[in-house]
Amino acid sequence: MQVSKQAAIFQAEKRLKESGLEPRVATLVFQDLFNVYQVAFTLALSEPISERDQAKYDAAIARVLTGEPYQYVVGFAHFYDAKFTVNPNVLIPRFETEELVDFILKRESNENLTIADIGTGTGAIGLTLAQHADNHVYMTDKFEAAIQVAKSNASMLNADKQQNVHFLVGDMFEPLIENNIKVDVLVSNPPYIAAYERDVMSADTLFEPQTALFAPEEGLYFYKQMVEQLERVLNPGGRVYFEIGYKQGDVLKNYIHGLHPNITVEVIKDINQNDRIIHFTWEAM
Repeated sequence: MQVSKQAAIFQAEKRLKESGLEPRVATLVFQDLFNVYQVAFTLALSEPISERDQAKYDAAIARVLTGEPYQYVVGFAHFYDAKFTVNPNVLIPRFETEELVDFILKRESNENLTIADIGTGTGAIGLTLAQHADNHVYMTDKFEAAIQVAKSNASMLNADKQQNVHFLVGDMFEPLIENNIKVDVLVSNPPYIAAYERDVMSADTLFEPQTALFAPEEGLYFYKQMVEQLERVLNPGGRVYFEIGYKQGDVLKNYIHGLHPNITVEVIKDINQNDRIIHFTWEAM
């Protein structure tokens, strides 16, 4: 017997709650799976759900019940004002990273800049920066599989037709150095979770690529590697923007000052008042 779409969502919410998962994911999966949002979604709730759609929805919810992130189940994630393809080769973009992008766009009003997005993953940061300003953006990633996802997202956004978007495979700064590229703005959301934090992370997070989550030296390894080589990739007066962990602000600020005492380092808090962004202007020594 057919049931309403609202009843199908209610049953899914019940199953998720019984499994200790977030019930609202039932609605998010339905909306993303069937591409129905806002008023259209509300109006559709009383309609009967077809057997085919019910089977599709049940299969999606079954995957979520295993702990798999719902974004992997539906195949994309919302970021800023666009949809980005995601799969287990890339980290799912977070709201906190939207705050990073928004902060950069407000600070970097100049056009015709050269920007590097280090460890691009989905390309969410670099492609959003390219879409909202007329700048050249280089997106690098150590993994070819991640670069392929970023290229797919560029195609979906029609950014692949722009001459200002470039993809490079290589570890951190390597592809920039190899191609003699220097930039005006350096942005990175590298792996920054310490290994000891693994046990307190949610189960769905552990479906994501571990290389995009965890870093040695209590999560600080990649920041240190980049800060130590800034002169090789940044133009004088270039700006650096890092997304950071919620308790890494002071330790990173002190580390940067230890190497470059004349640099003014800002630690920016996110909407929840946690440390989230490190920002400073580079002056060649």
